Amino acid sequence: MTTPKHTRPLDPHASFAVDPVTGCHVWQRARNKDGYGMFRQGKRLVYAHTYFWTLANGPVPAGKQLDHKHCQNRACCRADHLEPVTQLVNLRRGRGTKLTPFEALLILRTKGHETARTVAARFGISSGAVYDIWHGRTWADVAAVAP
Repeated sequence: MTTPKHTRPLDPHASFAVDPVTGCHVWQRARNKDGYGMFRQGKRLVYAHTYFWTLANGPVPAGKQLDHKHCQNRACCRADHLEPVTQLVNLRRGRGTKLTPFEALLILRTKGHETARTVAARFGISSGAVYDIWHGRTWADVAAVAP
């Protein structure tokens, strides 16, 4: 007698396809709304990329998150495409980030020399974002090392 399909344990190794162009191991099963591969391990919901990282390298270091540094493909679960980084680094490398640390430093250096509106237009951000950088509400780590 065979086990019904819905109760068979998932074999994560049979659940991704290799992209011939990028080399990504693209998760082929369930994904969350943000595009990350997921599966159940017992009662636990597991991210596919974290599962494969842990198999290859051990647990993700405390205070770190896994960043898809090499491919920016959230469905990729190839361990060597991932890098443990702080949340701040992961957010700055993410899809919605408009500025690099260097650009934030350039903006910081405009304080007192240009209007926020002028700076905002040059960098494609809002005047409020410029004020936040000038006053250390965002990119404060860049401000801390600025000469």
